[in-house]
Amino acid sequence: MKRSIIIGIDGASWNVLNILREERAIPAISDLIQNGVYGSLKSTIPYFTGPAWVSFATGRRPSEHSIYDFLRVDMERKKVRVVNSGDIRSKTYYELLNSNGLKTIIINLPVSYPPRYDCGIIISCFLTMDKDRMVSPLKIKERYPDMFSRYKTFPEGKIEDISNYINELSYMEETRFELAKRLFAEEEWDHFFLLFSGTDWLSHATLGRFFDGDITIKQRFINFWQEIDRYISWFLDRLDRGTTCFIISDHGSIPKRFIFNINRFLYEMGFATKRINHTVKDNDNDKDNDLLPTIINNVETQKKGYHIPVRLSVVRRNRYLRYIASKINLFLIRYLNIYIRDENSRSYVDIYKSLVFSPSVSSAGVYIKRNDNYNEIRDMVIDKLTSIENPYTGGRVILNVWKREELHKGTYMEFAPDIIFVPVDGVACVTEIRERESVVEKVSDGSGCHNSEGIFLAYGPGIKKSKEVYNAGIADIFPTLFYSMDQSIPEGLDGRLLSDIFEEDYLKKNIPRYKIISLNNEERIEEESNEEEVKRRLKGLGYI
Repeated sequence: MKRSIIIGIDGASWNVLNILREERAIPAISDLIQNGVYGSLKSTIPYFTGPAWVSFATGRRPSEHSIYDFLRVDMERKKVRVVNSGDIRSKTYYELLNSNGLKTIIINLPVSYPPRYDCGIIISCFLTMDKDRMVSPLKIKERYPDMFSRYKTFPEGKIEDISNYINELSYMEETRFELAKRLFAEEEWDHFFLLFSGTDWLSHATLGRFFDGDITIKQRFINFWQEIDRYISWFLDRLDRGTTCFIISDHGSIPKRFIFNINRFLYEMGFATKRINHTVKDNDNDKDNDLLPTIINNVETQKKGYHIPVRLSVVRRNRYLRYIASKINLFLIRYLNIYIRDENSRSYVDIYKSLVFSPSVSSAGVYIKRNDNYNEIRDMVIDKLTSIENPYTGGRVILNVWKREELHKGTYMEFAPDIIFVPVDGVACVTEIRERESVVEKVSDGSGCHNSEGIFLAYGPGIKKSKEVYNAGIADIFPTLFYSMDQSIPEGLDGRLLSDIFEEDYLKKNIPRYKIISLNNEERIEEESNEEEVKRRLKGLGYI
């Protein structure tokens, strides 16, 4: 039986790896380039973690697996919730491997919570809501209690405290590696998957400063990647000659230079309605709904606002003054229907009153409430999106815009946003509306954002040496993995076998086999009642 291992490096891209290679910081990855194939890996649209990793896991495009975002927007019920594994409407590759009698270990694959039963060993991702359901089967958690007592799926610190934040990312990946080592060495497996998430979150926090030559950040960045490369080396050193290794990322990363505020854009068009982020209830019978903080609770009412000079916002830095000011503001809101805010105050879109809105950064899309003028409004928004000019460069802000039926034709197209857009590289979308911000703003915080080009490396039996490959997409990994493991490839996948990575003699001796099976997965998992912690994580990591 041929074995395989996939190591995911979230957000990794060649613009970063090439610099790290020059610094001799990633010898294990550099060796793979010399001894295998390498190239860019095209992500999904939108090129965000949720839909991309699910396309990897299913070999299908978002319109066939139904995941377009970390959020599921239900326009009829006026509800937004976090997606889970039960929302994936297509069978995953690890489900099919297990049904073929192979043993799999899956660690930190996004949208794997809650773990599906009878799918091997699964340690779910940072979307975990209930730690008791993070591991399947449960006996694995009981077998390694010392590992799981330290195990972390996400950083808890604030990104503003960058030194401690990087320390947290390092600790998180160390605990993940230590657990993965034990499972790799002590459990039976035919396929092993491990994802390092901290690389993406590090890029979100520091990539601009890394490229701009910030000496301190560059060294911390290099040190972090050296750790990841050392972890990868540990696994590579223990692979036998019959095991195929893939190293992939879900998307690429580039410095963030500008932000595009989609909801301010829609607000200025007259389609979106703002709310202020306070939580005063109109009466004691109101209950908080389960919408995300960026969408704001429906229990609020629109208040009359008064601005104060931004310099007075320094009261927030003193906890005693902040406490007194909050009590005064609470009184004004509750009894006089007035709120006080400075020019840095943030407003949020109200999906109940908005005709058009964007629910999250990672949706890269716009939802429109159905009405008699739906088509006219959609055409108007698209026309305006395509004509936005960057006031700092004179160039475009939005690279491409599609109606959902133009881009996402498929069984589950109805879950897609009504409009999907891709910004120009270096432009990141935001959904919060600051009082002082324009639709397009220049940023100088040294952060990073996504682009569509991830990485792909492969090494193993029959794979070419030191060869660059082109036109690989993230959905192509599924059929290529099955071929490398001598498994019949399911027909109906959107991904294709990357036959050009294999030697011709190997392909002649190992003719690809295909079979017809049902790929549909109609499983439904009940929605979690408590999503607030996961929503806070998504917000803190910059996804909503």
